[in-house]
Amino acid sequence: MNIIIRNLISIMCNNTLAQDRPLEAMSNYKWQQTALLLMALGLDAEQMMPREKRWVAANAKQQLRNARKNNHPTVVQTETPAHDEETETVVDVIDLLHPTLCNRRLNRKLQALKEEEEKDNDRAPVTWEFFSLLVYNAEQLIGGYIHMPSLLRQASLLKEKGHLIDYPKLETWIHEVRITIPVGWLTTVTTEVFQLDADEIQYAYRYHSKAASMLYGALHRMLKRVEKASHTPRSLGKAILLPLSTVTPQHHGGQRLLPRRTTLRYAPREALPLLMHNFHIRMEAIEE
Repeated sequence: MNIIIRNLISIMCNNTLAQDRPLEAMSNYKWQQTALLLMALGLDAEQMMPREKRWVAANAKQQLRNARKNNHPTVVQTETPAHDEETETVVDVIDLLHPTLCNRRLNRKLQALKEEEEKDNDRAPVTWEFFSLLVYNAEQLIGGYIHMPSLLRQASLLKEKGHLIDYPKLETWIHEVRITIPVGWLTTVTTEVFQLDADEIQYAYRYHSKAASMLYGALHRMLKRVEKASHTPRSLGKAILLPLSTVTPQHHGGQRLLPRRTTLRYAPREALPLLMHNFHIRMEAIEE
């Protein structure tokens, strides 16, 4: 695995999961690529980078500002509530996420589960929050997207408040909305990439043997785009700005990093409605 990717994962785990992974020594150029990757994944690079390398993250942000000024003509930028133009940081949108599915029948089941949970005298708010993150991340995954802030939030919630989760209820909900395979992928990433202990995963899931390699491959492809843009500044608008663009969480919210021909198979009932939904959103964006 590339040293930049190893340090990137260590930085994410140290900052969000309170782990203490050692960071390997790199040149300032590679630290800048790491900062750009963090921004591309929707994370706060200046806050997460090691203290002695935060100036590198500041330089990377300036590079991104210059890329926006010399925007590629094919790149369309829209104002969104998830982006703060003054600080050039991606605002945390976790609180804005509401679990929805594109398949109408499954979405009705999902909303019915939510109503039942709100009326239940024995409510489990942490269980519903974790389930909501699973649904949102599963929807991302099915479409080939990864929204790293919510993926890290999911792992963090499991680590910090896993003892408050009603696991039998959680498993029932997962089966009700037919996302067992995506949940298996997400949980495998949690154990193999983020290295949460096995005893912290107290719900049954289907192990996905290729989940970690798929995520590593996606990060490597993103790194290649960033490195290529660093050597050809004129292409910054196309090669960096596009992966760093911000969209509203109601659309897809993450980066399309995974092969959809594979991930769409994880939830066949959701696949076609999701494709039609994304197509409709793109048509609306073109009209605007």
